[in-house]
Order: sequence, then structure tokens, then C-alpha cells
Amino acid sequence: QPEEGASVPRHLVVRGEVYISREEFWALNRRLEEEGAKSFANPRNAAAGSLRQLDSRVTARRPLRIFFWEIAPSSSFRPGSQWQSLEAMKALGLKTNPKVYRLRSPDEAVKWFREMQKRREGLPFEIDGCVFKVDHFEHHEALGTRASNPRWAVAWKFEPQRKSTRVLDMETRVGRTGTLTPVAILEPVNIGGVEISRATLHNQDQLEKKDIRVGDKVIVERAGDVIPQVVQAKKKARDGTEKRYVPPKRCPECGEPVNRPEGDPAFRCTNAACPAQIKERIQHFGSSRALDVDGLGEKVVSELVDRGLVTDFADLFDLKVEDLGTLERMGKKRARNLVEAIDESRRKATLGQVIYGLGIPHVGPSTAADLAVEFRSLEQLANAGKESLKALEGVGETVASAIHQWLEAKRNRQLLHRLRKKGIDPREEEKREDALDGKTFVLTGALSTLTREEAQDAIRRKGGRPTSSVSSNTDYLVVGSDPGETKLGDARKHDVETIDEEAFQKLMRGS
Repeated sequence: QPEEGASVPRHLVVRGEVYISREEFWALNRRLEEEGAKSFANPRNAAAGSLRQLDSRVTARRPLRIFFWEIAPSSSFRPGSQWQSLEAMKALGLKTNPKVYRLRSPDEAVKWFREMQKRREGLPFEIDGCVFKVDHFEHHEALGTRASNPRWAVAWKFEPQRKSTRVLDMETRVGRTGTLTPVAILEPVNIGGVEISRATLHNQDQLEKKDIRVGDKVIVERAGDVIPQVVQAKKKARDGTEKRYVPPKRCPECGEPVNRPEGDPAFRCTNAACPAQIKERIQHFGSSRALDVDGLGEKVVSELVDRGLVTDFADLFDLKVEDLGTLERMGKKRARNLVEAIDESRRKATLGQVIYGLGIPHVGPSTAADLAVEFRSLEQLANAGKESLKALEGVGETVASAIHQWLEAKRNRQLLHRLRKKGIDPREEEKREDALDGKTFVLTGALSTLTREEAQDAIRRKGGRPTSSVSSNTDYLVVGSDPGETKLGDARKHDVETIDEEAFQKLMRGS
């Protein structure tokens, strides 16, 4: 609510950052665990995941807050400095960070940075550093920008928070591709308000290089203030009772033999029907970049597989409310919501999302979208030859071989057939020769009507090719709000046509 007497501008564009407070994050995780859903690793992931939700009702239940920090130049009103902008936003009723200070010298900035590093754990929200900006906007123009960042601002990151603890044990986790990952079980230690009791050791090569043993006193940090990792062992503190991790000869989940292909840093389970791999694959299939099935969390998937209700992701589409009602903490309403979410994914999933959800080695969202545009159906993809795969832009020998090998496996061909029978058979519209055929696009800045991924998918469907960097082969640079100076400079250098969002939409419509 604006302050009394505050002048409200005709057109105002503001930027800010959404966050979740520490206390509300802990409460959110407790609620998710009570509902049997997967909890979040940290407040940053929780906030980002909440904003990406397609169901606004889920987002509305999350304790999201925001700090505004800038009035964009495109506004009809903009004060002369950063500090005046913050004061103006507060007068308009927009919440700004209370931990913002006006400093008079570099020495004051250094002192403030060190003070905030000491006080960070006492703040109601998580931070990983400080941003210092030159105050007056006229100085911003004079200073300009470098290739990827402005000269008038700098971010100073805090040192990762580290604590000492002990490795109580090591266990082996099996991923969806059969990779065996050693995981350290730690004596619980609180780092930055988060209790850490487990940390990945990545793979056998990394484990041997760091020489981490069961019983070791170790230094643990949250890499990027997020991911727990063991930095090093305190080797001088050893008393001789410590034990080396011995990789299992058989998969700890299914008992089948494991191997370590030549040149591979990790051991792998050779059994495609391994329950651990099945769980990981199903979770991947229901993830946000794939079919985006709300409510299909880790605990639900684990119980579905353990009870034999699901053996692969095609089985998801046979689930009934009464089947789910037998699961732990699964009431009738929640079971009905999950069945509806699965059914909705059947109707709404694009071919690119389904292909990504299959979990084919080396196939990320971008490659999956390219495969969808090229082959236009699961049936045509299943019959794709290795040479036709290699012909795709960005798909080399290794990736083509991996895709072809996956498609040739009898088990996978049966899975694709089952998916099609259950109605999971989206079709990509045929490329229009007269639309964007053969044209190369690069996107910079934010579009108001499409996300970056949606715009790239739309380009592919019209026969164009989205790429990440501008070159002499680029046909169009699509410029949204707050574009990158590097791409704009490269477009001028290579004489590439730049178009705004309105012109881009006209091209998409063929008008």
C-alpha cells in the first residue's frame, strides 16, 4: 500500500528476488514430510521450485516473500540513484531488504562485508554474499559494462561455511543409469542453519583422491551454500581404526554384478530392472522438465515400487485411487489428486517432454526437443537409424550411439509400445517449409509472453534452430528486456538482424 501522498507512476517496472525465510522453510519441510512428499534441500531450491509450478494453487501454499531492489529504466519514472530508487519503492509500498546500507568508501565496504559474514547466521533469511553498487545512475552510464557484468556493481561471496565432523559409515546409492555413488554418513552437524548428516563422495576416483575413510574426522562444507560435500580428511587425527570404503561387487539394491567400464570413474549396476534404478527413472519421468506430475515425490515412488504397484513409468497410468489409498499417509483426497495429475500429464505432455522423461543417456531437454521436431512421434523415433540421428545438429557419434543403443533394446521398445497404448503418444506438428525453416535464432533478455524454453521449443516447431551464442551464421537475435551486452555486441559485429518480441511473434505467425 503506497504511503499517503506518494505519487504512483503511470508505468512502473521493478525487479526483485523471491525468497523463503529460514523459519518458514523449516515449517514447509515439516508439512511436506507429514504429507509424504519430498522435502526441499534448502530455501533457495524451495523458492525456485515454487515459482516454476504450473499449478498456481501449489505456489499459493508456499511461504514466498520478495525484496525489490531496482526500478527498471523502461519505467515512466526513475530516480537518479539506486538509493533514491529504494526509497521510492518503499514509499510505493514495495518491500525492500532492510539490510541495505549506503557506504562512503571502499574501506567501509570491506568492513561491512566482514561484519555481514559474521552476522549471516543470525539473519531470518539465507545469504551467500553482498552486492555493492555505485549509487548514481549517471555514473553507471559512464562506467559501462564488461562482456558479462557491469563495471558499476560487484558481488562478493562469503567463504563456504565449514564445520568439522566424523564419518560414521559409508553407503552406496544407485542412480537411474545404474551409477553407484559412495555417500558418507556423517555425525550430524549444523551448517548455516541446516543439519547435515549425509554427503556425496561423487565417485570412486574422487574418493580415492581425497582418501576419505570410515571413522575419519573430516571438514564438511555446503558448496555454493547448498550442496553438502566432504572437503578433506584430518589425516593427522587418525588412530589406525579407520576403514577404507570397498566398492561392492554386487549391487546393494538388486544383488546383480557391478562393473567399471574402462575410463569410467564410477562403478555401475548392470541390471536394468534394478529397483533403485526403476525408482530414479520414475522420479525423472515425473519431474518438472519431463511430464511434471505434481505429488509424485521420492517417498511415494519408493513405496509404489516396493509394493509392486509400479515396475516402470508406463504403469503409472494404470493407477487407481483405491491402489494409492493403501500407501502410507495417502488419504483419499491426496490419492485422487495424484491420479488426476498423472492423467493431466497424459493429456498435456509434449513429445519433447516425453522423450526427455524416458531418461535416454545424454538426452537433456534441448536434445529431446530437437528429436521431437525431427521425428514428430514416438513411433518414428523408435525406428530412427543411427545415421539419421547423427544428422541432427549438435548430435555427434557418442550421443547418436547412446540414443540408438537405447532404442534398440527390446525392453525399451516394449516400453514405448506400452506408453503409446496408454495414450502417451503426443505428436509434433510438421515443420512448415515457409515458416522459419533453416533460420538460426539467439535469444537474449526476458520475453513477456514466453519463457526461454517455450520460445526455443516454438522456434524448433516452426523449423528454426535456437542456439546460445551469436555468430556469422545467426539469422536473428531476439531481444527481450534486460538483454545481454555480449550478444548485442556480437550481433553488431556480425551484422545480425535484431528483432524485438513483437517482431518475433509476427515471424512465428508467418505474418
